[in-house]
Amino acid sequence: MLWFGDKKSNKLDITWEYATHGNLWRLVPSNNGHFVIEDRDVEKKNVSFTCLDRVTGKIIWEHVQFSEKWWVTIDVVHNNMLFLHEYASPDLPESKKIIAVDIFTGKLVWSNDDMKFLFVHGDCIYAAKDEYDQRKFFQLSLLDGVVLREIDDQYLSVIQETCKGVVENTLVFPVSINEGDNEQMPASVVQKATADASNVSLIEHVSHGNTDVVGYYESTSEALTQQKYCQHITVLNRENNKILFRDIVNEHVAVTVPETFFLIDSFLYYIKKTSTLRALDLIRG
Repeated sequence: MLWFGDKKSNKLDITWEYATHGNLWRLVPSNNGHFVIEDRDVEKKNVSFTCLDRVTGKIIWEHVQFSEKWWVTIDVVHNNMLFLHEYASPDLPESKKIIAVDIFTGKLVWSNDDMKFLFVHGDCIYAAKDEYDQRKFFQLSLLDGVVLREIDDQYLSVIQETCKGVVENTLVFPVSINEGDNEQMPASVVQKATADASNVSLIEHVSHGNTDVVGYYESTSEALTQQKYCQHITVLNRENNKILFRDIVNEHVAVTVPETFFLIDSFLYYIKKTSTLRALDLIRG
């Protein structure tokens, strides 16, 4: 379900949000401006996939399923393709099959039942096939899955090293203010963001221009053995230290988890209560 916010003159409002049917299990950005969502209903053992435009929130396609309805998950989004894999058995994490999906339509482009996905580089998929007592490696065409050639493990390692450090998205994650010096964030920003909270822990910060985003957890339990936290997110204007936006992301959580929000360009993204993706355009504040 998609929802769009209204503009406000002095405050930031939610630009758009999307609510899944089950848990928003994975959120994978593409390098062409999309998000692919893995929507997993744990009770019904049912998983579906949805693609959104990450700036407008427009639904490109929604609730797409394949032959396997539960034991399937995302490998990667690369160029115009989404790659999925199934599992060899429910009690083993070993992957099997390669499923290639067109990111613009959500339709199956090709699949390979005999190999398993290793990684993608350029216009090629690198895959493995287990045969008796040996494992073979292959280079496949990204577009149609055609086997281009068999390769050895040394060549595979060279390609893997080439892939390291290649970043296809401009994700910016927050930094804990407890980790060394953080000269980019004045102490007044933290004080303003957490002014109404007590027993605060795991304070994180990320900024865009004159806008600061502060996330933090507030302990809501007096018993040390049964700690529960409330997770907050606050957006402030650095020039006047004015709060532009506040939200409670999660309540009654058992542990503090870092990097649960991030920026892409001027947009802040976070998941509220495990099932709603929210987007705020920071330049509108």
